[in-house]
Amino acid sequence: MAITNGKGAIMIELLLAIFVAIPTVYLIFSGIYFFKTYSTITKHSKDLRVKHKKFNEAMDETEQKVDSPDRPR
Repeated sequence: MAITNGKGAIMIELLLAIFVAIPTVYLIFSGIYFFKTYSTITKHSKDLRVKHKKFNEAMDETEQKVDSPDRPR
C-alpha cells in the first residue's frame, strides 16, 4: 500500500494500522463478545422468569389452601 517510496510511505502505513486497522479489529471482537454475553443474559433471564412464575403459582395455591374455610382452626 505504499504511496511513495521512502519513510513517508512507511509512516502513512503505520498511522493507518494504528488508527484504522487496530480499532476495527477491536470493535469486531468487542461486538462478538457483547452479543455472546447478551444472549447468555437473556437466556438466564427467561429461565428465571419461568422459575418465578412457577414459584408464584405454587405460593398462590398454598395461600388458597391456608385461607380456605374448610381448614380447621
